[in-house]
Amino acid sequence: MTAFLFDYLYIAPLALTAISYYNGLTGMEAPAALIYAVTTAVTLVLTILAHLRLKERLMLIGIMLASIAGIYLALVRAHELIHAEDYHWLMPVMLIAFFSYIAGSLMARFSYVRIGVSLLAFVMLGLTLFGIIAYPGLSVFFAIFLIIVSAADEVHIRWRRDGFTDEKTHMVCAAPFIASIVIIAAFIRYPERPYDWKLFIDIYEGALAAADRISFGFGAGEDGIVGFSEDGRLLSGLENISRDVLSVNTDSDIEAPLYLAGIVSDSFDGHGWKQIDDSLISERNMDAIEGTIAMRAYSEDYRDLYREEKIRIDYMDVKSKYLFAPSKLTSVNITSGKENFTERGGTLVFKRYNPYHFSVNERFIRLNTESADFYDFMRDGAALDKLRWSSTISYDSYLKYKEHVKGTYSEEIKLSDELSARLEAIYDGAGSEYEKLKRLEASFQKMKYSLNPPEIPDYVSDSSGYLDYFLLDSGEGYCSYYATAFALLAREEGLPARYVQGYRVDIDKKGTYTVTSDMAHAWPEVYFEGKGWVAFEPTPGFYRGTAWGRGDEGDAVMPSVPSVDPVFLEADTGEIEETDEVYEKADTNISIILLPVVLMLFFIMAFFILNRLIQKRSFKGLSDQEKLKAIARDNLAILGFLGYRLADGETLDEYRQRIANGIGADALGFITDYEEALYSDLPKSAIKPDTALVCNERLMRLLKERKRFKYMLRLLAGYNL
Repeated sequence: MTAFLFDYLYIAPLALTAISYYNGLTGMEAPAALIYAVTTAVTLVLTILAHLRLKERLMLIGIMLASIAGIYLALVRAHELIHAEDYHWLMPVMLIAFFSYIAGSLMARFSYVRIGVSLLAFVMLGLTLFGIIAYPGLSVFFAIFLIIVSAADEVHIRWRRDGFTDEKTHMVCAAPFIASIVIIAAFIRYPERPYDWKLFIDIYEGALAAADRISFGFGAGEDGIVGFSEDGRLLSGLENISRDVLSVNTDSDIEAPLYLAGIVSDSFDGHGWKQIDDSLISERNMDAIEGTIAMRAYSEDYRDLYREEKIRIDYMDVKSKYLFAPSKLTSVNITSGKENFTERGGTLVFKRYNPYHFSVNERFIRLNTESADFYDFMRDGAALDKLRWSSTISYDSYLKYKEHVKGTYSEEIKLSDELSARLEAIYDGAGSEYEKLKRLEASFQKMKYSLNPPEIPDYVSDSSGYLDYFLLDSGEGYCSYYATAFALLAREEGLPARYVQGYRVDIDKKGTYTVTSDMAHAWPEVYFEGKGWVAFEPTPGFYRGTAWGRGDEGDAVMPSVPSVDPVFLEADTGEIEETDEVYEKADTNISIILLPVVLMLFFIMAFFILNRLIQKRSFKGLSDQEKLKAIARDNLAILGFLGYRLADGETLDEYRQRIANGIGADALGFITDYEEALYSDLPKSAIKPDTALVCNERLMRLLKERKRFKYMLRLLAGYNL
């Protein structure tokens, strides 16, 4: 046991450090706790196997395979087949765990390996400290523990000492104290940045922000450049300059634009948009949950209404404090760079400008907006009441979210008579609010696109004035002009609407797409109660509908109801109505437990039976002397089960005399024959196993009387021949 624990002192922290850094750099799509659990399990099994005998190794491997087979069969029975693409992270985890096991085993045996790996861990900690690489969660704890254990082991080896000097035992006993020191240090409060240098940092980041605004902003007048900017003003005279900023990789084969939202704005003053709302409500996740629950409640063929897809975004030569992502966001996993971002008013914002060249994996909901089924859903789908709501989050939290949306993105707008008449002609005969807005979207497509529209006059001071000016007088502009007009007209219809700035990427098939600065775009999103936010494309020449055929699944991830754990949500205290589905899940859970257990027991029984048969067959082929030795070893094992073990340095004769009163001399006669077989010069033909066999039967009877459970184990595993 000591040797096993000593090896694992190096293997476990090394594996956990490696997998934590790897996860921080690549962003595996699995919970960190699950990744750590798999890593620990793999290294633990490998270490145990290394310290077992061959027969015990086969037993452990068989039990594990039986468990895996049982779980798989239970999932098949429950029609919950495992999709390999959802577990592609397992292979790198297992490989890292395997190589960490090898490296950790070498560290436990060779001083130079121990020193080399510790120096590498120290370098990684230094790079983390100075922000050169991202802080990968618990890896710092594991790395520090590994370094201290290695240092303590080296000191122990080189220190002159007396008394009990076993290296492995000392290190195993010292490990809990080392872990306690590291854990206590981890909970001590410390500043977020070890070296503040606030003045220089502020100057540096201010210069970077100014450079970004010049390079990618909607600058004024002749210096204006098409690109993403936090400036929400509607300008004139933009220059179209292209520069690579992002790279997007997608597995989707749907030919449709991908909208990556950067800034969500809620307030318009006649000349530009601002984000006034700074609440921490997780609008992106709530939107995804509301929409998916509504579509599932509306139709069993919800796969024709939406899909959950995944993308990877690599930030190139752009330094931004905004995290670009689709609006209906279900998960974000930053694979490099800082992870300290938050959502404010629907905008994902880093606390500081994020460094160049970092990556993020995102999952989101894509709507099939151009399908007939989606039109029907927008017309006929019922509002979500408590009975239709999911138990993922509380219904009260959903109600608060709806009130927040209505209060933040609504506005009373008074239209002129002329504009009202034009809109009535456009809306005439529309069967739903969604159809009205689709008609409005189509009418905007007939207008004129221009990067150099007339400047908005100074007399325009509110939403009503802008609508009259843009739709009745000017009639031309770029995306920001059309998105603004559309959002305001949706608000005039009583629907909450918001203005979104980001990037629009045309996707033709799966692959990698470069996003350039001139792909910066603005679009409106409108909230439909009980259905969620829907994006529209009113800019002339940019419309490209999102649609796929009924039942056409492609390579997209199968849709599901997203889960969410934002801080503002309260725990769900509502009652869940009992249904047949609940009982079906209970049966499934029981089978997932029972089937692996049954298969494990079956394997263990088969293993022991096969082991007995092999032992009997092998025993028959032995000489009398070898039979005597085998039975004698078995008898000594039975005596150990009875509590009479051979002491260190004790001879067999001394052992026989010591235990004779507790066992009886008639059951110990084999010991004399065993000594003769081991040490005498008698011919092999003179040594017989008869006495040992008689003693074996007597010892088994004693074991049955005194230790019935151990007797059963001995029947399965022992000779008893």
